[in-house]
Amino acid sequence: MLLSETEKNRLKNKYGNWALITGASSGIGLELAKQLAYCGFNLVLASRNMAELEKAKKLLLLTHSVTVVLVPADVSTQEGINSITNATQGLGIGLFIASAGYGTSGEFIKADIATEQNMLRVNCEGLLILTHYYARQFATQKEGA
Repeated sequence: MLLSETEKNRLKNKYGNWALITGASSGIGLELAKQLAYCGFNLVLASRNMAELEKAKKLLLLTHSVTVVLVPADVSTQEGINSITNATQGLGIGLFIASAGYGTSGEFIKADIATEQNMLRVNCEGLLILTHYYARQFATQKEGA
């Protein structure tokens, strides 16, 4: 779905020039990156998979005149979270899209507990820490989402 010029301008005027997307190398995260690049947002794309991030960047730059910063980061770790927050220092992120996440299936008692714990860290702990960080930044900026 392509946005109208009015909607594109509304988003840019409300949220500024920069957006951060976690889980940006595929799926919903990549699709949202495409939509925001179409709107003219500069992007910080984060994912564990640098090769897929590079492909996403090439795809975006083929059709949009935006800046794309890549951050290879695993949001299940404090190191990954720090990589993201450090990469966005001074950019004035106006939109934060938390798209990193995954799910497991099957009988819980047969699941690998380390995999379940990692899923919890990605889907809950990493999300909590990054949302808190950017929400505080948005409050200081008096804009953001």
